[in-house]
Amino acid sequence: MQVPADPNEGSALTGGLRGSHSAYGRRWHLLAFGTAALGSTLITFGLLHSFHSSDSLIPVLVSLQQWTFFYWDQDRFGMLVPLLAIPVRNPFYNLLVQGWLSTGAALLVPFLAGRWLLGAAGRWVTAGALTNILFVALVPLETQFDWLVTQPYAISMCLGFGALTLGTASRARTATAIFLMVLAHWVNFGVFVLLLPCLFAAPRQALRGLGLIALGAAAGLLSASLLGSSNSGGAILAPVAHWPTNWWTLLRNTRGLFWHRGWLAAAIIGMGWLIILARYQRLRRWQAAPGAVAIAVALFYWMVLGTTDWVRLNSYSVRYIYPSLLMLTVGFSILMTSNDGGDRLFGALPAVVGVLTLILVVHQPRDMNELKRTLNQRFGEMTTDILSTGATVVAGNYWTVWPAVFHANMARYRLTGRSDVFGLTSRSRYTEHSWRGQTVLMAVPSGDDEGIHYAEQLRLRLRSREDRRTLSLFVVEPRSSSKR
Repeated sequence: MQVPADPNEGSALTGGLRGSHSAYGRRWHLLAFGTAALGSTLITFGLLHSFHSSDSLIPVLVSLQQWTFFYWDQDRFGMLVPLLAIPVRNPFYNLLVQGWLSTGAALLVPFLAGRWLLGAAGRWVTAGALTNILFVALVPLETQFDWLVTQPYAISMCLGFGALTLGTASRARTATAIFLMVLAHWVNFGVFVLLLPCLFAAPRQALRGLGLIALGAAAGLLSASLLGSSNSGGAILAPVAHWPTNWWTLLRNTRGLFWHRGWLAAAIIGMGWLIILARYQRLRRWQAAPGAVAIAVALFYWMVLGTTDWVRLNSYSVRYIYPSLLMLTVGFSILMTSNDGGDRLFGALPAVVGVLTLILVVHQPRDMNELKRTLNQRFGEMTTDILSTGATVVAGNYWTVWPAVFHANMARYRLTGRSDVFGLTSRSRYTEHSWRGQTVLMAVPSGDDEGIHYAEQLRLRLRSREDRRTLSLFVVEPRSSSKR
């Protein structure tokens, strides 16, 4: 099947067919998915393991010790990836699998967003690859890790855009689209705020897309109400007078998201020049409109966030506008590729090779032993004492306990095939049933007073046993009437 000669055929904003069942269309999808999979593999074996913390390690323990529908003590982050990784019982490999899945989804988002905005035209692969190039080139590794691994936004966007692009060619595709949209809103209920304005890119598909999003949002709201934690907050509407402050503060906080402001300025100037050049080369309105929609979606998402008090309560964390920045970059990338060359398979290859090469240079993949050494150096200080004393529980500060628990389980699994070291700290109530009511040994990091505090909250009876270089050891003797 030949590529349509009519530029409107398959175009997003003219209501053309959004699907492409030809061999040519399958090659585009294979190229996009293959790029995301290979890029994710390179990143998973690269430098990002230097940025793991309690927030990124808890999903591994969710998968291995007590799976829950949502992140422990939250109702805004569905535990889909830990569920998929449950068959992998080795903590180290579970960590790699979850990282690979999350990173692959994040790298795929620009491709799928472009696919929805541009329709079947092959420019979406070039635009997606260019978006990933800008991300890897401009954003520091710590922020890359937050987007790729820690936060749920990319996974939900990947599922949501995947659902929109499936089309209605058959009942099976429709059912799959509904399933993906429900998963998207389970992982991150707020994804509907971003997906809804994207429907303007395909007016003839808007009603179907609206129905999909409504089903997904209803399922997400129901699951959060029935299965979420009562300790989790929600997005509360802020007073109107606070909205400008919220918008400005969120925008101002983006300044620290880039390697260097000079690089950012150069990228903006370069993108502007290429857009002007494309315009000079008779850029057609139907080619530019999808990019404009993506930029409008980015602005809309940012403005909606600014109307909530949740961003203020969380110190205007810049992570909340990651989706806006992603869509903004997608919009610029679409505008930069608005020419006939982007629709040819050969024309997309330089961008694909470019993003994979850049990932290889920036993330510097290494072998398994080097990855383990990185984790040992960061989290292994207490492991020898934990294993040699036979401690079952590690109690103390949130940011200390979970890395120690993860690493101790990583080492214990090699010896016994079990992951039975547990934490006593913030978010630990889901695993307390595994050791409460028994006489166990509790390790408290040296100088950490929070461990005793958490034990007192549970009304545990403690008896000091010994002090070691990295920890103090206590015997926990249960009380029959102990309650939370």
